Amino acid sequence: MNVAALTWFYVKAYGNSYRFVQPLVVTLVLLAILSGAPPNTPDAAQASVLETLGYLSIFMIPVWAWASRQLLDTEPDTHRLVSATMMSSRARLLAGRLLACYAVSILFSVIVLLLPLLATVQAGVDVRALLGGTLLLMVGPCVAGVFGILTSRALVPSAARSTLFFLVGILLVGLFDASGLSWLGPPIMSGARAANEGLGALLAALPAITLRALTWTVLGIIAYAFLRRRRE
Repeated sequence: MNVAALTWFYVKAYGNSYRFVQPLVVTLVLLAILSGAPPNTPDAAQASVLETLGYLSIFMIPVWAWASRQLLDTEPDTHRLVSATMMSSRARLLAGRLLACYAVSILFSVIVLLLPLLATVQAGVDVRALLGGTLLLMVGPCVAGVFGILTSRALVPSAARSTLFFLVGILLVGLFDASGLSWLGPPIMSGARAANEGLGALLAALPAITLRALTWTVLGIIAYAFLRRRRE
């Protein structure tokens, strides 16, 4: 079994479990809350699109983390043993799991992008605003996925503790990101703050936001791989 097949195996198992319904409902509620009447002018529409995408990059963090944790928790112990046996290396097994988590999170990102895309087409918003916000919704699942995988059942067997850990972790990191030392942690609030300041501020902040997100994702994956190996 190659990595792509294993990734599809995890995604399919997650879909068949119908656990995706819970984060999907939360996603649709967020869309309903953040959607409103389209502004009359292109400038106002652009500001609205940037604001919506910025807030979504924050509010979707728990949803992405929840979905990633759910996907890993969907795997029964027997399937975990089968997957480990069929894969030729532990690295490929890890890659399959992580890619599946990211793929599911991206599906939720696609859903929340539909309304901003519609507003962009209807109001003639600068496409760079949509692309900048889209990048926030692409790197956000990387950071959120770390919270999800580090609180998955393989590492934290108690569902109550797992939920508490990832919610408290996201809250603390978000507060840290809102402080003056935000560059030391993963970007939770930075994207929304830049988006609310305008397109120029968002485009200028995207490289640093992406670098921080990828750095903390790599560190989180290393921690997950180490802890998971000790438990298998």
